[in-house]
Amino acid sequence: MGPVDAKLAELLGGILKRYSKEAIFWALYIGAVANALVTIVPVRPSNVEILQKSIRFEARLLKVPDEKDSLQLSISIHPKILRFVDVEELSSRFKSILKNGDKKPKKKTSVIILPLTQE
Repeated sequence: MGPVDAKLAELLGGILKRYSKEAIFWALYIGAVANALVTIVPVRPSNVEILQKSIRFEARLLKVPDEKDSLQLSISIHPKILRFVDVEELSSRFKSILKNGDKKPKKKTSVIILPLTQE
């Protein structure tokens, strides 16, 4: 992120903090999910069914005794699309967005990318 964008993010973060301590984390999290969606499906599908058959997101809160709860995001991608996705890059970018510059995320998070199985 460039210096101007970093300053803008800092100022917007200040506004969010006034309303909720959690707001910045959730804004970054939703941004990371949106980034993953655009990376995997870069062109708007002609109908919603195509999108539903291409990608699925599922978030779970994992309770671990004596540790912070962990938010796990599973991204299931249709195998024909998954062949063209750099899984390591996508996972790395997701973590980088949540890191918010040099700051450690407020919540423990993980992302799992796997083939979508049709039900």
